Amino acid sequence: MKQLESPVVIAASVTLAAVIFAGVFFWRQKKKQTFFYSERSLEEIEVPSKWTKVGEVSDLVIYPLKGAQKKHLEEAQFTERGLREMQSNKISLQDRGFVVFTEDNQFINVKKNIKLLLVDTEAVDEARVRFSFPDSEDLIVKLPIDKSTLNKIGFDFKQTVETLDCGDEAATWFSQRLLNQQTGLRLGCFIKSLVNQRIVKDGLVEEYSKYYKKLHGDYLGAYSDIASYMLMGEESLKDLNNRLAKPVSHINFRPNILVKGSPAFSEDCWDWIKIGDNVFRGFKYCTRCIVTTINPDTAEKDPKFEPLMTLRKYRQVKEDDIRKLENNSPVMGLYAGLHQIGSGVVRIGDPIYVNAD
Repeated sequence: MKQLESPVVIAASVTLAAVIFAGVFFWRQKKKQTFFYSERSLEEIEVPSKWTKVGEVSDLVIYPLKGAQKKHLEEAQFTERGLREMQSNKISLQDRGFVVFTEDNQFINVKKNIKLLLVDTEAVDEARVRFSFPDSEDLIVKLPIDKSTLNKIGFDFKQTVETLDCGDEAATWFSQRLLNQQTGLRLGCFIKSLVNQRIVKDGLVEEYSKYYKKLHGDYLGAYSDIASYMLMGEESLKDLNNRLAKPVSHINFRPNILVKGSPAFSEDCWDWIKIGDNVFRGFKYCTRCIVTTINPDTAEKDPKFEPLMTLRKYRQVKEDDIRKLENNSPVMGLYAGLHQIGSGVVRIGDPIYVNAD
């Protein structure tokens, strides 16, 4: 006759089974709730073979210091981290290649200090850059040559990014001009060989990648908000200005590439974009904030909060989940990343294509 198992053994078996079941159940539930961002290399993503012309380049603009004055270019170089000047005997300034941050390592933009908008930047030679401010002596900064001043700062979308501290003289100059005091601010810069690139799995950017599926780590800029490039159409601006009592410039929206000849707001839907033999991927609406209501040349705020108020009336994100993510911010322009670099050169008048397949 088969010997019966003892009550202790039976109880132990039941308990073990319950533990295993519970563990599997909660693992499955967690797996359902957790978003795992996985990133393919750009080479693994197939590039279209058929293209159709949608317009041409009508302006190229960089903003060397994040939040500060613009520079219009006749020709420029495409890089992974943004548009860059082409100069033979001077530093080639890059879009958003400099950033001002506080002594407790938090970045500064126009929303935090409007006077930042009045700072101008230009290259002096192969090693130095000049910063200027109205009615003030200029600052000349020699760029760092190694990682000895590497720092980490809090950035947009709750990211942490690296920057090279440009020294105490620059810190004093920016503190005096922007804060009217001797200390408080510092200047950082991006040098590709010394600063690690931003990643998607950091801060809220990974959350955004749930909704913007084409977002990729190689599309993030140096110190731009979330993308290395922003494109906008002339007709989109014209459509908006026709609704305003006082027209605004495209510089209110700070694009890198202004497009001539495309229908108003057609850029919203552009997926693959080709300029010369350089291929871009459009991946996110460019949603707009209060900075668009500030005159880019005088730093004066529009008393009626235009053009933002008008944009909010007719340029809302259509997808409910994305609209909630963007806090009902209206759309003007398209964020894009450099997916495949060819010659790396772009000039005013170059044709712009989008995928036709």
